[in-house]
Amino acid sequence: MKNNHLKSVRLQLGLTQKQVAQLLGMKIEDRLSHWEKGSATSSVQNLYKLAQLCQVKIEDLLS
Repeated sequence: MKNNHLKSVRLQLGLTQKQVAQLLGMKIEDRLSHWEKGSATSSVQNLYKLAQLCQVKIEDLLS
């Protein structure tokens, strides 16, 4: 999932990758970096958490 939208929403919220990773219960923020770059995919559960955190629809994260 290449997601420049995820990065822009994260930045609009004023959150670092580390902060988002912690809010999602992830041990390392590298995974979030890979999601934003499109070099890794997220589970449905994490997509749901991300959508809630960013206050957007899951579909918006995938577009």
